[in-house]
Amino acid sequence: MPKHSAVVEGSNHIINDADHADIATLEVATPGASDIGKVHMVSHADYNSYWAVISSTAPRFARINTEIYNTVTTVNATPTTITSITLNDEETYIFEVRLIGQVGGDASDNTVIGKRFVYYRTSAGSATSLGSDDMFSHDSGGSWAATDLTVSVSTSTVSFQVTGIAATSIDWKIFVDVRKSF
Repeated sequence: MPKHSAVVEGSNHIINDADHADIATLEVATPGASDIGKVHMVSHADYNSYWAVISSTAPRFARINTEIYNTVTTVNATPTTITSITLNDEETYIFEVRLIGQVGGDASDNTVIGKRFVYYRTSAGSATSLGSDDMFSHDSGGSWAATDLTVSVSTSTVSFQVTGIAATSIDWKIFVDVRKSF
């Protein structure tokens, strides 16, 4: 199960959650002007309750950023899903992804990949890419050129996949910063 850390926009208060697959939005009651900047319990039907700082009087959602991390081990060059995120309809997402790969616990045999992906979903359709760019890629040499971080889309779900090296056990850890439009 992915681990999560969410920061309510405009505050330094962190919401930690290790039990749910996605805490990208937290529904809040309509706060009044006197509630801005105060810590309140916010709740969402799917996620129990969390403490957060109210940053606006908008009635829909408190805008937050989410960081998701997860791990997987590959033993061949087959793309393997390391984490998936379901997109809400009528929203645009920026995913900044950092991936660390290490051969069998050997810190001297490793790779680090950073990429940014932008997706949106509208009219209950499939997630659509607006593009991606490589932010960085560093490795310790050897066979790492064959490894990759890609995205697979299935209707409303964006899945991040890693490709390992044939006949090599690689431990992967992914960090995904999620920012969304509303």
